[in-house]
Amino acid sequence: MKFLLSVLACAGAFLVVAGNCAAQAYPAKPVRILVGFAAGASTDQLARVVAAKLAESLGQPVIVENRAGAGGTIAVSEVAKAPPDGHTLVLGEPGGMAVAPAMMKTLSYDPRKDFAPIGQVISITFLLVANPSFPAKKFADLKGVAAGKTLPYGSAGAGTVQHLAIEMLKKSSGLPFEHIPYKGGAPALNDLLGGQIPLLVITAATIVPHVKAGKVHPLVTLNASRSKFFPELPTVRESGYPDYAVDGWQGFFAPAGTPREVVARLASEIRRIMELPDVVQTLVNAGNEIVTGTPEAFGQLVRDDIERWSKVVRDTGITPN
Repeated sequence: MKFLLSVLACAGAFLVVAGNCAAQAYPAKPVRILVGFAAGASTDQLARVVAAKLAESLGQPVIVENRAGAGGTIAVSEVAKAPPDGHTLVLGEPGGMAVAPAMMKTLSYDPRKDFAPIGQVISITFLLVANPSFPAKKFADLKGVAAGKTLPYGSAGAGTVQHLAIEMLKKSSGLPFEHIPYKGGAPALNDLLGGQIPLLVITAATIVPHVKAGKVHPLVTLNASRSKFFPELPTVRESGYPDYAVDGWQGFFAPAGTPREVVARLASEIRRIMELPDVVQTLVNAGNEIVTGTPEAFGQLVRDDIERWSKVVRDTGITPN
C-alpha cells in the first residue's frame, strides 16, 4: 500500500512538473494577434500598442495580422479554428463576439464555447453626433427637428453595434431615425464631415479630434455613464430613457482549450501592459478608456452581451442576414 501511494505521489509530482514546464516553455514561437479590421483602424492601433510591449515581455515576436471584413467575424472565425496553444489570439469586440450570433444565420463559431477569454482592455464610448450645420444642438432638439420628416443617420454598416444602438433608441424614443449603412466608419464619417448625412453614431476614439476641431457636434452619449472625454455631454439615460444603455468593449481571446497557465500568463502580462504610463498616455490621447479585469469577468461580460443583443434584434424586428 505504501508503495502504491508512493507511486501515485510521484506520478502527481511528475504531472505538476510537466504542467509547469509546459507553461514555462510558452511561447515557443511568434505569437499572432488577429484584428478584424483594416490597418490604421482604432482596433488595429490598439493591437499594435499591446503587441509591441507583449513581445518584450514574452521574448518572442508578436505579430498583428489584419483580417478585415464581415464585421470582424473573419478574424474571429480563424482564431476559433487555431491550435489552442496561446500562439494565436484575436482582439475581439462586440460586433464579432456578441452581435454576430444574433445577426448572422450561419456562423462558423460559437463565442461562448470556442474561445478562452483573456481579458478586457478597453471600454468603448458610443456617441450620436451631428454635422455642425444640423439644427439640433442637443438630443432634446431632435423631436422638434424631426417634425414631419425622418432623421437620417449613418453607421459603420448594417447589423453593427452602432446600427443596433440607434434602432434601440428609435424604439425607446419614437424618433423617426432612418438608417444609412456604410461599409465602415471611415466613409460614414467622411460623408458626415462633407454634409451628405446629418447624423452619425460613432466611437469616441474616432471622433475626439474632429470635435476638438469644431467639425462635428456631439448630441448625446449612448453609454450607461458619461464619457470622461465628454463629461458635459448627457447620456440617453439622463435624457429621459432610464432603461437605455449601450456599452462597448475590446479584449483579447485565445482558442478554447488553451492551457489555463498560458491564459493566466497572457492575462497578467496584458493587464500590466495596460498600466504602463506610456501605454496609458498613448491610448488615452487617442480617445480610449482603459478597463481591465480577470478572464472570468470578461467571459461573463461577453455572455451577457450576447443575450442582450439577441434580445435587441428580437425586440426591434431586425432581420438577421
